[in-house]
This record gives sequence, C-alpha cells and structure tokens, in this order.
Amino acid sequence: MTSGSRYKLTEDGLRRKPIRFQFGTEYFPLFDAANRRAAARRERQSQTVRA
Repeated sequence: MTSGSRYKLTEDGLRRKPIRFQFGTEYFPLFDAANRRAAARRERQSQTVRA
C-alpha cells in the first residue's frame, strides 16, 4: 500500500489516483489468449494495408 493522498491535483481540480489491480492467476490464460488473438488480428490487418 502506498502512502500519501488518494487524489492528484490537476488543472481541472482533484482527480482520484488510479488503483493498481491484479487479476487472479486463474484468469491469466484467458487474457493471454485474448491478447494473442488481438495481436494476430492486428498483424493480419497491417499486412493487408501494406499490400
């Protein structure tokens, strides 16, 4: 846990600082697979644009 204020002063006023969150290890394979699918799709799309 970090010390200090939960808020950060910006030009627009106080904003709540983001909270670091870690998913449970049982979700990692699902997110990893989804990220790999998304990366593969981006790669395919970038090759289509270049062609």
